[in-house]
Amino acid sequence: MGNNLLLPITAAFLLLHCLRCSATVYTIGDSSGWDISTDIDSWSNDKTFSTGDTLLFQYSQYHSVSEVTEGNYKGCNTTNVLQSSNNGNTTFALTSPGERYFICGNRLHCLGGMKLHVHVVENQTVPGPVGAPSAQPELACLARGTGIRATTDMKKGIKALRRRYTADEKRSIDFTTRLYRATLTPLKLTVRESANGIAEGKFLMHRTKQTVLNQQMLQPANKQSINTYS
Repeated sequence: MGNNLLLPITAAFLLLHCLRCSATVYTIGDSSGWDISTDIDSWSNDKTFSTGDTLLFQYSQYHSVSEVTEGNYKGCNTTNVLQSSNNGNTTFALTSPGERYFICGNRLHCLGGMKLHVHVVENQTVPGPVGAPSAQPELACLARGTGIRATTDMKKGIKALRRRYTADEKRSIDFTTRLYRATLTPLKLTVRESANGIAEGKFLMHRTKQTVLNQQMLQPANKQSINTYS
């Protein structure tokens, strides 16, 4: 009887854990923050924003952030806004799919590039059945804490992976000539890159059967058939 009661409680806990870890808090501009010197377009280019995510704007006393309509975003119209804040640490929750537009309250700063357009997609992360062999909560989060999100857009996902490795590991990944076995910290997820991109795509779309390893370093692996990763 006790075990029967414990099962639904455990299932509910695992479900909440997966849903929680699938959300990401994006700090706009990362360490550069919401600032006139930050290339906002480049920062947002390799990111996939999903429902449940949060945007965090951190900025100095010389800036502010306003959510506006598409028309006011394009024209940097700062006089008719949907909501605005100047507290230096502003969050916006992405609760539904669609388009969101943000600008600096200083029109000259907006014209100088302090504006952000976010395309929000429906969160596609679905937890697997309790007890399923590959239903590890870590795999549902892709790369929690690294800024890399799951995506069904293979090219966008690989681009994000490449950029993250180049920035954090001070090296680029060779996608064309050799097969690598590598890990993403902090989750140490196995990543295998191949010339045709199938392995990366499956990894980024949560269709991987890779295992969590204890490795911390980039390690060349012998070339194998891509079928071993399907």
